[in-house]
Amino acid sequence: MGRPAKKERTLEQTTDLLRAIDDARELIYGACFKLIRAQDIIVDEKDTLYRLQVAVQVLRNYAEQDLTQIK
Repeated sequence: MGRPAKKERTLEQTTDLLRAIDDARELIYGACFKLIRAQDIIVDEKDTLYRLQVAVQVLRNYAEQDLTQIK
């Protein structure tokens, strides 16, 4: 049950894949930035702040792992 063999890609497919990865990374980090900005608004609500911090870290970890596997 390992990873399937790596498929050969055309230059166009590779370019499209890299563009999609960059777009996904931009969206994920954009979402993280918005969560961080939301933290500034609700600083007095420590429990909510902690949950937002955890969500940001989980998103960052997931994005890095997932995008690394795609490459």
